[in-house]
Amino acid sequence: VRRLSLRAFQGAMFITVYQDEERNHLPYQVLNYIKDIDALVTRWRTIHVLMVHRMIGNKQGTGGSTGVDYLTETTKSPSYRIFQDLYNTSTYLLPKKYLPKFLYMR
Repeated sequence: VRRLSLRAFQGAMFITVYQDEERNHLPYQVLNYIKDIDALVTRWRTIHVLMVHRMIGNKQGTGGSTGVDYLTETTKSPSYRIFQDLYNTSTYLLPKKYLPKFLYMR
C-alpha cells in the first residue's frame, strides 16, 4: 500500500538508489530522519500500551475500544506506520552493478 503520490515515491526511490551521489546525501539524510520519526512514534505507542495496561488492566478503553488489545494491535500492524511507503523503498533496491550510471543534468 502506498500513501505517497507516485511521483513522490519515485523521488524517494531515486534518492535511495543514488544515495552515494553527493547531491543526494542531504535528501537521503532527510528521508532517514523521517523514518526515525516513524520509529519513535511506534516506540511511543509501545510504551503507551504498557502504561495503559498498568493503569486500567484489560478494561474497556476510551471511546468503547477494546483498550489494551486495540493499542497492542497499533504497535504491530504496519497500517499504523506513518511513512510505511518510505520503509518499502528498500524492497525495490537492486545491486549497484545493475543500476544505470547516474548522469548529471545541467
